[in-house]
Amino acid sequence: MGFTLTPPTPAAKWLGFVTAVWVQAISGNNYTFSNYSDALKTLMNLTQVELNNLSVAKDVGKAFGLLPGLASDRISTSLLLLIGGIEGFIGYGVQWLVVAEIISPLPYWAMCIFLCLGGNSTTWMNTAVLVTCIRNFSKNRGPVSGILKGYVGLSTAIFTDLCVALFSDDASTFLFMLAVIPLAVCIIAALFLREIPPSSTAVEEKEEVRYFGITNALAVVVAVYLLVYDVSGTHSSSVSLAFAIILLILLASPLLIPIYLSIKNCVRSGSGSVSDVEGQVTEPLLLGEETVEEAEKKPEVLGEDSIIVQKMETGAEEEEEVVVVEKRRPVIGEDHTIFEALRTIDFWILFVSFLCGVGTGLTVMNNMGQIGLALGYTDVSIFVSLMSIFGFFGRIISGTVSEYFIKIAGTPRPLWNAASQILMAVGYIIMAVALPGSLYIGSIVVGICYGIRLAITVPTASELFGLKYYGLIYNVLILNLPLGSFLFSGLLAGYLYDAQATTTSGGGNTCTGAHCYRLVFVLMSVACIIGFGLDILLVIRTKNIYAKIYANGPLYDSSAYTKNSDDSNMNISIASASLQPFTKEQWRMNRQAKINSERKRAVTVHVSDGHGDKLQGAEILVEQVSKDFPFGSAIAKTILGNIPYQNWFVERFNAAVFENELKWYATEPKPGQINYTISDQMLEFIRTNQIIARGHNIFWENPKYTPEWVLNLTGSELQSAVSLRIQSLMSKYKEEFVHWDVSNEMLHFGFYEQRLGPNATLQFFETAHEADPLATLFMNEFNVVETCSDESSTVDVYVERMRELKEGGVVMDGIGLQGHFSVPNLALMRGVLDKLATLGLPIWLTEVDISSKFGHETQATYLEEVLREGFSHSSVNGIMLWSALHPYGCYQMCLTDNDFNNLPTGNVVDKLLKEWQTELEQGQTDEQGAYSFYGFLGEYQVTVTYVAERRILAPFCERDNSLDRTASIGL
Repeated sequence: MGFTLTPPTPAAKWLGFVTAVWVQAISGNNYTFSNYSDALKTLMNLTQVELNNLSVAKDVGKAFGLLPGLASDRISTSLLLLIGGIEGFIGYGVQWLVVAEIISPLPYWAMCIFLCLGGNSTTWMNTAVLVTCIRNFSKNRGPVSGILKGYVGLSTAIFTDLCVALFSDDASTFLFMLAVIPLAVCIIAALFLREIPPSSTAVEEKEEVRYFGITNALAVVVAVYLLVYDVSGTHSSSVSLAFAIILLILLASPLLIPIYLSIKNCVRSGSGSVSDVEGQVTEPLLLGEETVEEAEKKPEVLGEDSIIVQKMETGAEEEEEVVVVEKRRPVIGEDHTIFEALRTIDFWILFVSFLCGVGTGLTVMNNMGQIGLALGYTDVSIFVSLMSIFGFFGRIISGTVSEYFIKIAGTPRPLWNAASQILMAVGYIIMAVALPGSLYIGSIVVGICYGIRLAITVPTASELFGLKYYGLIYNVLILNLPLGSFLFSGLLAGYLYDAQATTTSGGGNTCTGAHCYRLVFVLMSVACIIGFGLDILLVIRTKNIYAKIYANGPLYDSSAYTKNSDDSNMNISIASASLQPFTKEQWRMNRQAKINSERKRAVTVHVSDGHGDKLQGAEILVEQVSKDFPFGSAIAKTILGNIPYQNWFVERFNAAVFENELKWYATEPKPGQINYTISDQMLEFIRTNQIIARGHNIFWENPKYTPEWVLNLTGSELQSAVSLRIQSLMSKYKEEFVHWDVSNEMLHFGFYEQRLGPNATLQFFETAHEADPLATLFMNEFNVVETCSDESSTVDVYVERMRELKEGGVVMDGIGLQGHFSVPNLALMRGVLDKLATLGLPIWLTEVDISSKFGHETQATYLEEVLREGFSHSSVNGIMLWSALHPYGCYQMCLTDNDFNNLPTGNVVDKLLKEWQTELEQGQTDEQGAYSFYGFLGEYQVTVTYVAERRILAPFCERDNSLDRTASIGL
């Protein structure tokens, strides 16, 4: 059933299957919640518990899969697809409107409803394509299930990689894709996917097997292609665009099958090879007498009822026909209603076995992070990827293999389920033994078996209970996904975890060895897990450790993580622990007290005349003329010749950094074509206005921002190019820049070390120091102070990298923290700054801005909190905003519009600049000739005016005590 745009030919049937593949390739949107959950959490100001409940609401939508199951036997495939597409458009569309800040965040209950709609939308899509395709290809149910379920497994990677490649992984754009693309694909599928009679000849069946083999191969190519792209690191914009284009071509490539069949059918029709209808008749038009008699005696069997026609003798010459209808239950293999299926032992065996398979598999997936950390792995994403990738291969291979064996050997599909369950148990045991490398092997085994369970159960249900009511039966079985997650992951795993925690805690306050090492490691993450609420100060005192943790509300995990400097285990005995409640206002008062103590000084000016006499009543005027604390912003070439921009900048800032003009791709776009014209002009503006400047950057480890011609170099050619780059840049601007970001973002990327070896970074720093000994050399990295969800750049990873450089002979001069914030976690920010401060190096916030996903007012609110927190910390020696102005806007955050009218963020900056500068001081000296004031560190101009009457000191001698002096002092 569906739109009749094409006749029911093999080509039409395969065209419908291709659109079904596309539907499955975009129906994994339920698994992409983590890609935009942080944006929802930020905008709605949610706790982690509330965010988890939103995820549950999304999964609850799958439990309503019974609705499309019931509808699949009553409405057309086209309508099922349209309902799913429209439901997803509404569910994800509203989420997009919220994240894009087109509308204000809805009430929490309303967001739960829309997430539930988004989750339920895929059940309509899946039901439509699975039921229709299995009916269309009833003799190849295994490959149909394997291919379609395989593409579901790939859909998350397809969505995510396309968004990253085309839109830089923006959360609002990603949600827009989730809303629009499935609807568009469902509309296309609704035009072509409908029920068409399955193959009726051996030739057609053989052709189907061949075409399924081709489709399988294409699916594997797509999976490998995605895997290669994901593991190959970051890519330039041109490479990302090429990846997206090729991926779309691969997804469209199965269209070659229906195109080929259409051409083949046209050729046959044109050649007249098809004989007339009479020539195709293979059965006699009239049955013989014997056959007719046998047919009359033979009872007709119609579905579930046996209708028996008998002739009864009622008289000598009369016979009466009596129809007897006997009701019977369908046998296995015949069509079952859902109630008839529920009354069979086979259904419950299949249901429970599927529950055990997917339930335990989901538990491992949901808890892979905890499993990996418990076994000592800091990055567990590889194990999640292994399970996902090999889960795909388990689906795609098991469908074809099970179909092959059922045809040549009659091997029933439930045997594959049993074998995969046994193998899955072996995988769990491998994980549990915790030997070196066992988690890798276990992840692969469990991933394969999980994929097999999903792919095999679908055709098995259709073979046991028929296709007539298959839509509803399938959706009842799929209830095992949320049910299994709840039973095994939510209840069983949670209970075991709590029981283990109770056992290991022992109720005492002392523990030793490896367990305490793990215990201490969690404490450093509490502020990150809970977020910024600032209601509780947790203080832990140990023999050698004094730790403070700022949190908001109950600590859901009593354990804590930290790390010894030498990575050794520790014996910990807690001397005292206290919980000190405090308010946000108390936090702000504490921050202001730190500003007053760290950024200001008390000053006393003593005034006396030339004879040393103290002058009381002298007029004092104190004016701050410069600030000691560097506070600046990025500038771009757009400032050249733009007098209003220059005046606006100079009036506010005493420090600057070039946004892109010193980067390698800007100064040498082609090999040997070095051009410093723009940067020279910008530096002249800096010199003229006596502004200090940071050098950003010598190298950028991200290949996406490495000159394209450099990407093609290897070995000695690359070594020569980087050496020339350092010598050229550093000799050109020796002693011009106070800082240099030598190798930008080296924690996230490693282009040069991958090409030149692990000592490449050491050589960069050594060469830069030799070229400009007075410049301060910095590491510069993002997501160190902004978040703790990025395992590549935690504070411990940062410190470890500095330690490696020091051991290699390079002493780092400064710590650069970029500061590209979303919702600032001030507790985390203070904790990271405290820890880095122990290194005794100057810390700079080098690229501060607030994400553009927020409105101007929200940006301003968050910016003020970040700037106050940074300015209050004694180890922060400077702050740079990343707000260079362009005609099209700024990178993430602007301070003004193009006419230099302040935006809310600009008002915040002006307010803080005024607040952090000493106001004009006026007064008189006291009887001791002294005047005191409290001022911010910087240079001051002090003007003293004193006029007194002339006094006769001797008969012919006068003394004039008038005084008018101006002097400069420095704080």
